[in-house]
Amino acid sequence: MRYFLIAGEASGDLHAAHLMRAIRLRDTEAAFAFMGGDKMAEIAQCAPIVHYKDVAFMGFEQVVRNFFSIQQKGKLVQKKLLDFAPDVVIPVDFGGFNFRYILPFVHRHLPQTRLIYYIPPKVWAWKKGRVRTLRKFCAETLCILPFEEDFLKQHKVSSLYIGNPCIDAVGNYYAKHGEEVFKNQLLAQCTSIPSEKKDSLVAILPGSRRQELKSNLPLMVETLRTSFPHLHPIIAGAPGLTTEDYRPFIPNDYPIEILFNSTYTLLAGAKVALVTSGTATLETALIGTPQVVCYRAGGARWMNWAFEHLFPIRYFSLVNLILDRPLVKELLAADATPLNLRLALQEVLDVPYPIMEGYHQLRSLLGEQPASERAAKHIVESIIPPSNISIE
Repeated sequence: MRYFLIAGEASGDLHAAHLMRAIRLRDTEAAFAFMGGDKMAEIAQCAPIVHYKDVAFMGFEQVVRNFFSIQQKGKLVQKKLLDFAPDVVIPVDFGGFNFRYILPFVHRHLPQTRLIYYIPPKVWAWKKGRVRTLRKFCAETLCILPFEEDFLKQHKVSSLYIGNPCIDAVGNYYAKHGEEVFKNQLLAQCTSIPSEKKDSLVAILPGSRRQELKSNLPLMVETLRTSFPHLHPIIAGAPGLTTEDYRPFIPNDYPIEILFNSTYTLLAGAKVALVTSGTATLETALIGTPQVVCYRAGGARWMNWAFEHLFPIRYFSLVNLILDRPLVKELLAADATPLNLRLALQEVLDVPYPIMEGYHQLRSLLGEQPASERAAKHIVESIIPPSNISIE
């Protein structure tokens, strides 16, 4: 069968790649076309139609400034959809793009094609009107947060909780390496770590977009430099970015090593992490590293107003949302100041145990079922009779 996937961020590229691998195990003749990144390309053995880094713009200003470029990429993906004629289309998160360019287009021009949304956008958090769009255009939605299934079903959207792919990714990594190997790898990879600071590492995860770096990395770096000179920070380089993307925000007199393709290794060896909200907060929790979440996107006053009036949710990070309580400290918009970050980080360093206990509860709520395998089984069986499925 023919599968067309659309992912627009580093996390979507990772989750879509795991899904593609699981699909291929069940459908050995699977053919893929996709918008995404390098991890998806590795599985599909072909280049993406559009690389996610060419459409990964954050914030109203950035989207408006790059509107015509995004529109051009959207039309290119639409053309390839018609050329490829897939049996199933699988949008992966990235709601702004998929809701505009994929869902209505597939409904109108490929009416016989099954559309299954994997990792639907967080319509429970904001833009609840998009629930109607999911209900109208999608045959099914496959959810990765426990509370999403009930929310969507209440709004008459066919949905299924299939587990969380972060559990798969972290579990596979630990099974392959083991915790001690993680730490040894980190020390071997990072030549800048003084021996006296090998137990005082700070993982910095400032986001996967350039705009996120600009808004968050200076705050993180300056707080560590001025208030925590005894700690040794290392930045987890995001896929799709380069060392040069980070350099403008790192002072010459405070060099920080940037480690690419080893985020889990870094987190496992770190004493604490500073994380920009997103999938990274959940991955950090599953690895078991205490964290502080801080998120700025420019225009702090506007963002404060938005958090108070536009987002009908009590928490921002996935960890707190799933637990429905403030386990990890969230510093958002105008609250993300050097003073607040210093106080929050010091508290985590002094008393990490409540966070670690909360992480255990988080794991039990998420469950241990392999998300990508369950999603692949559901997708393949929805388009191929079970008697014709061959499992390698």
